[in-house]
Amino acid sequence: SVGRFADEVERAREAELARRVAEADILRRSEERLQTALEAADLGTWEFDPLTDTTTERSLRHDQMYGYAELQPEWGRRIAERHVLEDDRPAFVAAIERALATGMLEVEYRVRWPDGSVHWLAARGRTRYDASGRAVRMAGVLADVTSRRTADTAVRESEERFRLMADGLPLIIWVHDAQGRQEMVNATFCEFFGVAREDMREGRWRM
Repeated sequence: SVGRFADEVERAREAELARRVAEADILRRSEERLQTALEAADLGTWEFDPLTDTTTERSLRHDQMYGYAELQPEWGRRIAERHVLEDDRPAFVAAIERALATGMLEVEYRVRWPDGSVHWLAARGRTRYDASGRAVRMAGVLADVTSRRTADTAVRESEERFRLMADGLPLIIWVHDAQGRQEMVNATFCEFFGVAREDMREGRWRM
């Protein structure tokens, strides 16, 4: 009957509505979990349109990593490039061009904040293409790696100071790892045993 048909239509409509509500709830919870993970990892997010040189979406944390307390009204590749230190700019530009061609972005570079301080950033992302193979979207994450880079520099400088000190001592000094591989020898060691540093580094000499 007409009444029974109307009831079936109503039940189908309610079932469809319930399905859409459930899907929206699943999507909302997934987005919440993703946001929680991004905040825990202290990552900024960005989405870039290479055709218009504009970011279609980005997080506040992204702009904070460039030294801004609030989201800037405009952002794009050219604006980002102006923040990159001149010495790092060629590598930054090359990484973007490579990502547009290969689909993968991975680059670390220094930026200067408005207050004049310098910070290391690491960008990771992927490029999407249309049916004709044209790059139409790039999206990814941004991390502040200043602490790691500063620590790496401090370690290298400490190692260099140790080598200079060791070379100035009239003592035989060598350093090896847990497997017995030589990691460093000083000038007195090389003179005493008549061996070149290159031979030690390449494992062509053993005690």
